Amino acid sequence: DNTVLLTSQENLPTTIKLNKTGYLIENADKTYNAESSKKIVLTTYNKGLFHITGLNRAGKQAKYRGDFEISKTNNLSFNLINIIDINLYLKGVVPNEMPVRFGLEALKAQAIDARNYVYRPRARIYNNFDVCDSVQSQVYFGENTEQPLSNQAVDETKGLFSLYNGEVILSLYSSTSGGYTESYENAFSDITDNRFPARTVPYLIGKPDYCLNKDLSDEVSACEFYSSKTNSFDIESPAYRWEKIWTKAELEKTLAENLLKYSNTGFITPAYSKNNQFGELTDIKVLKRGVSGKAMYVQISTTTGVWTISKELVIRRVFQNNSTILPSANVIFQPIFDESGNISSIKAIGGGLGHGVGMSQYGAGYMAKNGYKFNDILTHYYSGISIGTLPESINLQKGETYEKEFYAPTGRATLIVKNMPKNMDLMADIDSFKVCLFDFASENQEIRIPLDNFLIKGGNKVKLYSSSQKIFTENALNPKTKFWIEVYGVEN
Repeated sequence: DNTVLLTSQENLPTTIKLNKTGYLIENADKTYNAESSKKIVLTTYNKGLFHITGLNRAGKQAKYRGDFEISKTNNLSFNLINIIDINLYLKGVVPNEMPVRFGLEALKAQAIDARNYVYRPRARIYNNFDVCDSVQSQVYFGENTEQPLSNQAVDETKGLFSLYNGEVILSLYSSTSGGYTESYENAFSDITDNRFPARTVPYLIGKPDYCLNKDLSDEVSACEFYSSKTNSFDIESPAYRWEKIWTKAELEKTLAENLLKYSNTGFITPAYSKNNQFGELTDIKVLKRGVSGKAMYVQISTTTGVWTISKELVIRRVFQNNSTILPSANVIFQPIFDESGNISSIKAIGGGLGHGVGMSQYGAGYMAKNGYKFNDILTHYYSGISIGTLPESINLQKGETYEKEFYAPTGRATLIVKNMPKNMDLMADIDSFKVCLFDFASENQEIRIPLDNFLIKGGNKVKLYSSSQKIFTENALNPKTKFWIEVYGVEN
């Protein structure tokens, strides 16, 4: 009901507690009791900042823009939810997901990936908020970690997304691909049914950074590639190539513990239980690799049984080294034998850090340093995409308007309208003074209208509406009609 419960002076703390009877809200001047069913919002005057007492982010006192909503989770706890404009949110994300030293164009690519993630996460796992502030979603540390260059990257990609066939893509990214990205289905399971390999995602297709006339799905090619420092975009990453080693006894202990720990994921067959005896390790074999050489199935053989581990993250977790998961599943296992021909230790060589699907952040940094623009980076890592505004469904009855604010890096863009009903007109009001009229006599699957003559290089605003005086029929209002503005096409 927008009732002001209490106000607090600048830099004076407000305390909120939840007990069985409701919220207790107090500051130096007043105490207020509120029912726990009420929606409570904390807001600042003149765009001030919130300090969360006792909370540090990146070694600094946490400070946040926007408002905060108190959302009850159970009888004795609540979430503190930051309600914030997406561009302000991204300014607290980009410098914490990518080193600012990677340069403006890499930061722009990261800003678009992070914007995509908010609208299209791989899975929505929260009921009362969209994303959290950790690596479980994206690292968001607020205003106190903002940097001028990363802020510029967010501003100069305002309103822009990576798109495939008029849909926001799943912009997966990781630290280091190792020189060859992996196809989505070879690294992830389906969200809906946990099936592995997952269904193919057409724009997340594994590819090498430089021309290579073969994939790395066989053991010889994978070993050859990850045993050498072949030039690639992420060659400067500390995790570009790595090596791990266990004594036989160390690996046996690690595998026995982790087969039990991760058996409940469903990606270890047969299931491993407390009743199993691990026995003595006799062999490790990669049964199948993805196009980047990423291990998809690893078979462990011992004197008491044979177990198969599926999916890259589970493989990395099972094969921990010094209590740390493997940097990636781009791994080749090499047993080392003693003089008697028995395994004495096991070495793993590999490359990359993370799942290796989509954009490599170190690769983006290298590309930016070598003259590539953000659109070059994104179109390298995501196949067949365009870059443009958020596609929006429209219902062009008289009086309804749709507005897009976006940054046009070159001052060029194309308005795309899909499934436009016949006998409709479309007005495009650009920067409030240049108006174009389009009239469609027949139904069109896709209309592409260049806007180059009306835009500036930089920030633009386009408003769409219909001025038709005609009587709209039910058939004229196609629920599948949508529009977006493309600043870089599939072919750039």
